[in-house]
Amino acid sequence: MKHLLTALLLLSGLTGQTWAQTGHEQRSSTLKGGRIPWVITADTRPPKFSVRAGRLSFPGELFVVDGETGKEISLPTRSYAGLMVYWTTTPNDHWRYASVTVRNRLDRQMKLELGLRVRSELPMTTFFDGARVDESGSERVADRFTGRFPLTTVSDAGRCIALGYLPDQWLSYLRHTYSPWEGGFILETATRIVVDPGEQEQVDFLIGGFTTEWGHSEALHWYYESFPAFFRPNSQVDPRAGLNGGSYRVWSPRPDPELCRRLSVGWDWCYAPFRRTGDIYGRPEFWDYTPARRMSTMRSLPIDEYHAERRKRFERGRECDVAMMCYIPSQIWCEEQLARERYADALTTDTRVKTHFTTPWVTGHDDELRVFPYKTSFGDQSVVDMADLVRENNIQGFAFDTANGGGRYFGPHVDECPGRAWDDRGVYVDEGVAIAKLMDWCHANTDGAGRPLAVVSNPGGAPCYLTPFRSDAAMIEADPTSVHSGSAMVLRRFLGHKTMVFWENYDLERILDYENLTTEQMADALRGLADYTIIASLRLAALPTPRITSGMRKLARWTPLLREIALAGWQPVPAATCDVDLPVSRAGEGLRQFIMTGNENSQALMGTLEIRNRWLAGGAMLFCRENEAETENQVRDGMTRAPVAIPSRGALVLRSIADFSPSPTSLDCGVTVTEDLDGRTIRLRSDAAQAENCTLRVPRWGDFELASVLWDGQPVECESCPGGWRSREPVRLAGRQDGVISLRSKVFDITKAQLLGFPWVSDDTCGFDVVCSRRDPSLDLAVNRLVGYFPYYYAGAVTPAREVAPAAIVDAPGNARPTVVLRVDPDQGRRVSVSLQQDPQPTLTVSGRTPADAKHGVLLTLAALDTTYEYGGGIVGTAAIRATGLDGKELP
Repeated sequence: MKHLLTALLLLSGLTGQTWAQTGHEQRSSTLKGGRIPWVITADTRPPKFSVRAGRLSFPGELFVVDGETGKEISLPTRSYAGLMVYWTTTPNDHWRYASVTVRNRLDRQMKLELGLRVRSELPMTTFFDGARVDESGSERVADRFTGRFPLTTVSDAGRCIALGYLPDQWLSYLRHTYSPWEGGFILETATRIVVDPGEQEQVDFLIGGFTTEWGHSEALHWYYESFPAFFRPNSQVDPRAGLNGGSYRVWSPRPDPELCRRLSVGWDWCYAPFRRTGDIYGRPEFWDYTPARRMSTMRSLPIDEYHAERRKRFERGRECDVAMMCYIPSQIWCEEQLARERYADALTTDTRVKTHFTTPWVTGHDDELRVFPYKTSFGDQSVVDMADLVRENNIQGFAFDTANGGGRYFGPHVDECPGRAWDDRGVYVDEGVAIAKLMDWCHANTDGAGRPLAVVSNPGGAPCYLTPFRSDAAMIEADPTSVHSGSAMVLRRFLGHKTMVFWENYDLERILDYENLTTEQMADALRGLADYTIIASLRLAALPTPRITSGMRKLARWTPLLREIALAGWQPVPAATCDVDLPVSRAGEGLRQFIMTGNENSQALMGTLEIRNRWLAGGAMLFCRENEAETENQVRDGMTRAPVAIPSRGALVLRSIADFSPSPTSLDCGVTVTEDLDGRTIRLRSDAAQAENCTLRVPRWGDFELASVLWDGQPVECESCPGGWRSREPVRLAGRQDGVISLRSKVFDITKAQLLGFPWVSDDTCGFDVVCSRRDPSLDLAVNRLVGYFPYYYAGAVTPAREVAPAAIVDAPGNARPTVVLRVDPDQGRRVSVSLQQDPQPTLTVSGRTPADAKHGVLLTLAALDTTYEYGGGIVGTAAIRATGLDGKELP
């Protein structure tokens, strides 16, 4: 069997949110139960511990190495020693927290490496080095700081041992090591610290042991659960930061608001909105200089004109309903002349990384030097410039490019920074610390609406942990094949439940022999890549940007579901396996769960998904397949089994639809879901092997509320519960029974047939007027969306294109024309309402308590129309696309 991507290439002719600060600074209480009150006393106990995984216990110890001599320091330290090491361990949920405080009573600076070590005479099969999962066996030393999760594990089919660090620490060095030892292994994790004379430093470790079939994935799960502020979306920032990236559909000279809406665009990158790298605001004293290359037209403008034009471009975010993320290169690059003349104290001189660009880079016309933006003159100026950018422009956050970290700062301000480490050159701080400090600045400051500034980052496929932990969402600057290479999974682990976006389109010119392809062959290849994109997006609960989706109607059709899955949040434990070789992924939590898989093989596959219910809501969860008549669910032994048949290049999504708790001993249940705009009906055709009483729970999905539940013909009284509703009294499962769960829309009073039956277009004009009597400017976006919807669709999606005149905007309905009434009514019963009246003329009323509610009602109405009036833009014209005649076309 050939993987989908391989087959395609052959076909185509391929040859919290309180953000923690540590070190000498205040740390937030991110732990469950608050931070542990460590007591510093003379410690005479041996720094030993044990890790239990099931019935087995694995011995461990703390070690401290003197960096000058390379020798381990004898522990425990004596009360009269010049270097004191204090050791405290405390259990907390699924972890044991181990705190190490080192006090330096000597008259010289101490460079130390300290860590934890576990020994076992029993082998384990898998080693997770913080980036990759490999078979254990030979010695492995993983000491590259970037790409390294602050957690390492060894595991086998039933057990997992984990060592790591609390996520709120400022570190600049990590080492995870696996070594064979006496038929078993040694697992180590270590970091490096610097302790000045008379000072002390603290490092907080995690120790975990799990009985599990999921190995390192379960360790990640409990890590996320213990420190949710770093891995859940920040509810305080602009929620649009969790949607899709715009790929410059707003920032470009010709914004496309309708395509942004159809492709779930929530933010745009707003690339390099400054004249000179390092002068991101644009100040008079830095304006005139001699660049290395010719400037673009906009950047050549006089300073006042440039600022005015930039403000104008940022304002486009309001028209497109997109959050504008002001691009900065994480402030680690500065134009060479400016860096040498003004910010010499900030220069990064690490010879291990690139520090000097003499080829086009940030602006394209500058040569740039690498700089350190914290506790330096450049760092001080950076936050002043960022504040002024927010004050002057419509900005909801910052786009942090090159947020990988990895460069080491040895400069004059290194001792003022937290997270110091050392190497053979001396004491340094990783630049990830400085980038993370700027991200903390964003969350501590607000946009024009009073929300913390959002952080959307490009941390690369192997960042240090400090920056993605603080990002509200992130792009991976790669196409979906990064799922197969593994780099996408590295970033996904760092982000946890937050949104990840595939930023790049496929490099068609490199992977396809496009000059020898016909138009139809290229179209087939693109359709295959679209199928692969869906599978890859489901694998990591990610979103493909318009670079990929534009012109591919199938991808546009999938975008709303991919968005819903991304917002539900990727889960490291898939909680399911398939008896044929199909990888399974999961998103969501509690009663709201998605189970996903896809078939990359060249032939159809039939198998059974086995879903472990203890990872879901604790009962027996029932699922429905998207767009399928009936889904069979078999509950046995704490599992829900769902037979599946997936065609080649096909994708599968199961959505949770009901749950019985406690889990029945044996239950077969066919699930059928019928959905319309005004309601949803779930029918359960069940057969229980024995009589049992169970609580029925129904998840809350979308804008629906529970109307009624019938079980075996009898009404069931229900009440709200986390994530949905539950029966007040248990229902009795016994033999063959039917259940009917009815939900009604909290928005729509009409069916989809009624919505489509409205006279939207007549001949070559919109057949309705838009009535908006109180022209609140905040309703303009909703009005413009309504007015422009059909002219946009018929101009782009229909062949040959039709020019349709837009609807008129009037203050009051007339007698002769159908109308769409947009209304704000603070006293109406429902927050949002969409209703239809036929007499004397068809009148569709969209109303809300606030202008934002009314706009939401319009967007829901248009989303319902999208499923009939499908359009996802045109294919972007690269060389391969133009050569095969598909430029601007859409493939159904």
